[in-house]
Amino acid sequence: TWAAARAEDKPGMAWTETLVIGIAGGIAVNVKIHAGLYLAPVAIFHLAPCWRRLAPMALAGLAALMLPFLTPLFPPGEYLSWFGPMSSKENVWNGFRVLWMKFAFYLGIPLAVWGLAGFGTLGKRPKLMLAVYVVCVLLVLFPATKIGGSHHYYLPFLPVLIDLVRQATDPDPAR
Repeated sequence: TWAAARAEDKPGMAWTETLVIGIAGGIAVNVKIHAGLYLAPVAIFHLAPCWRRLAPMALAGLAALMLPFLTPLFPPGEYLSWFGPMSSKENVWNGFRVLWMKFAFYLGIPLAVWGLAGFGTLGKRPKLMLAVYVVCVLLVLFPATKIGGSHHYYLPFLPVLIDLVRQATDPDPAR
């Protein structure tokens, strides 16, 4: 969120911030394949005024993602072989009873605050960020209901949730 906020008033590429977000995304996906969903709202917020930032951001992310595979310690074949067993894990939808409270928290708070603030009074970029955030929270439901997953899968959304609430309640839309 720091990089997107810092680059908000910068015209053009905002190279440092663009590369920081890309590298953070690559590292995150390297740790957890669905972790890109946690950074997607911030990345979209950063890209919205200048979509030319997408290519360097994607290249930085890809470089960070591939870096460990340049050593013999992390063969790409063995990394990819984990996707089969992980994706075939059963979803435990009865665990949704516990998960729904956290799920409602992460969706309900920003939507309620934005509803009270008035969606029409808020800028285009924050609305886009909120829309991407809602989609990402919904998508994380799938891995969160797998065996071994739980409400802790939503914790990385907390900084984005706080920023969304701040954007809706801040009387000065400039950061």
